[in-house]
Formats: sequence, structure tokens, C-alpha cells
Amino acid sequence: DIGSKVIEVKAKDLDKEASLTTYRIQSGNLGLAFSIEEQTGFIRVNHELDYETIKVYTLIVQAWDGQHRNDTTVHIDILNVNDMKPQFLKEKYAATIKENFVPTYPIFRVSAVDPD
Repeated sequence: DIGSKVIEVKAKDLDKEASLTTYRIQSGNLGLAFSIEEQTGFIRVNHELDYETIKVYTLIVQAWDGQHRNDTTVHIDILNVNDMKPQFLKEKYAATIKENFVPTYPIFRVSAVDPD
């Protein structure tokens, strides 16, 4: 869902003086699929994701304390959901059978495919 939290990145700053660490996505954010909260490091879904289009995102996230920077890699695997309807191979099927005939075998085959 758009706005859902995916993961939180957190950098540890060993400096004694208090400094605010901010976060940003450097690269890998194809189609701006994700956003990051600059102050918290929460990565959230920014746009609808589609497994059939992109299965994995590899984001490079940067932490900055005002003086020093550091990068980390975040891998996000997209899970497939059943979001596509099945489709018949033909638009119309027809069969003919004799009256009062009781077959002991299938008399007709209809096929459909599900892209998911």
C-alpha cells in the first residue's frame, strides 16, 4: 500500500557532540517507487509497485551528520500477488454432441492461462 513502511535505516554516529543524522536515497529508486523520511530513515512505498515490471529494487541510501557521509545498500524484493485475471485462449468455444449420448471420456477442452 502507498505510504506503508518497508524498512528503517539507522546510522550510528560515534561523535561525542550532538549532531542530527539525515537520510536520503542516492540511487536505485526506479520510478521514485520509494520515499525516505529524512529525519527518521523510514523507507516507505511512494507509488504502486508491480512485480511483473520490477521484481527487486537495490537502493543506495546515504546518512549524513552535517560533516561526514556514509552509504549503505538496501535490497527490496517485491512479492507477487494475484492481481491479473485469467484469460481464455479463445473468445468463443462451441461443441456438438449427439442426443442421448453419454460419453465416457471428455468431449471438449477449454483452455485458459493466468499471467500470475
